[in-house]
Amino acid sequence: MSGFVTLGIKEFDEELGEIQPGSLVIVHGGPGSGKTTFALSFLKGGVESDEKTVFVSFVEGRNDIVRYSKAFNIDVEKLEADGRIKIIEVPTLVKGLETVFNEIVNTVLNMGAKRLILDSFSAVRDVLGGDQDVRAFVHNILLKLLKNQGITTLITLERLGRIYEPTVEEYVADIVIDIDQKFEEIYMRELTIKKFRGKALKRKRYCFTIHNGFKVIKPVPKPIREPVLHKVLEDGGDSCFSTGISDLDRIIGGGFEAGSVNLIMYSEEIPIAPLTLITPIIYQFVLNNRGVRIVSPPGYTAQQVKDTISEALSMEKIDKYCRILDYSGGETEHTKQIPHIELSKYFSKDAKTLHQVMLELGEKTCKPILAVDFIDVFEELYGVKSTLQYLPGFIAYIRETGNIALLLTVASSRLHKDLISLSDVYLHFFERNGAVFIRGVKPATEAYAFQLYVENHVRKVSLIPMV
Repeated sequence: MSGFVTLGIKEFDEELGEIQPGSLVIVHGGPGSGKTTFALSFLKGGVESDEKTVFVSFVEGRNDIVRYSKAFNIDVEKLEADGRIKIIEVPTLVKGLETVFNEIVNTVLNMGAKRLILDSFSAVRDVLGGDQDVRAFVHNILLKLLKNQGITTLITLERLGRIYEPTVEEYVADIVIDIDQKFEEIYMRELTIKKFRGKALKRKRYCFTIHNGFKVIKPVPKPIREPVLHKVLEDGGDSCFSTGISDLDRIIGGGFEAGSVNLIMYSEEIPIAPLTLITPIIYQFVLNNRGVRIVSPPGYTAQQVKDTISEALSMEKIDKYCRILDYSGGETEHTKQIPHIELSKYFSKDAKTLHQVMLELGEKTCKPILAVDFIDVFEELYGVKSTLQYLPGFIAYIRETGNIALLLTVASSRLHKDLISLSDVYLHFFERNGAVFIRGVKPATEAYAFQLYVENHVRKVSLIPMV
């Protein structure tokens, strides 16, 4: 973005695109919402773009700014010695507002700085008093003087209370961003772009975290079907099996225990197919030469399941270690060509088939088997009553044999409470602002952004704490 300004938040810069030099950016939020962290990202953006930056703190002490900057790998003392940044601490305005800002403006101009940060401008507001004086100050200092010099200014404003009310500064600003903390069933942070002069935005609301800096969680991109590799992870022990996602292993205590029942509930709104979410788990088991029995998700044929998992598994591996069961309403010329097991829609018959497949895979591999069951399919084919009759016996078998059950269902399932009571691990996938998140209910964890991506042809998953 040569000739333009970045905010220093990679994901946000990719979403928003170019910002004109000389813009006035306002970040508005309550105490602890992440305003100073946002400001430090803007500082980092200046360092990375080789734009000299002045950071004026009216609230935090210099030592605190130096300490916070380390999370961004910013060496304040070295950069100040090199003349690339300047930290100005203004604990009080006893000198008078005019004197303080004359010193700030002179510092900016003498350095040849291209960025100015005022954190928090609310201290200045309190001194100025009325909206008329605030408007005059913003116009004469921040707009007329600095804007004409091509100096991009970011100011933070303190919001008290839960209700958002525009301030007079926002009417003359080019960009206004409101950031907030949500204390509902789970803790989340959210930002809203209230104004972006001269640009129509496709999306105005995002989730973010301040884990290791200010990070915006982008909406999930449309999946691209392509061959990928899976990096096999070490298991947590002889009776603890990796999920194929190192971050997930960590938060659930090392992986799936032998003989465990693991429940994944997902909101209907999630923009990623549930089967895609669990492919690393399937890859991990198959590439360790362990059997996987899959009851196809709602709306999936055996072929679609096979196409999905074949992104990282060879046909030889799938045919040897996977058994895919589905219900297509009768054999066709198409299904004859696909190695799969047809469910009959008759509960007693299919219960025997499901059990027999587990036995055969166990005898063939002599290793624990992963049973992937989409419970919605059971409800649809057999009804709630028959499904409830099936589950206790199936779970008893899992526990006795040391196999692993992975049960998946939509969060609105009528079996919701029953499944939770039967499970050892319970994870919940949900959507916010186009992104996918996961949280543990058993064991209880904070929310994590679920980032599924490909790097150097390797399928990877990162779980980013929403703190």
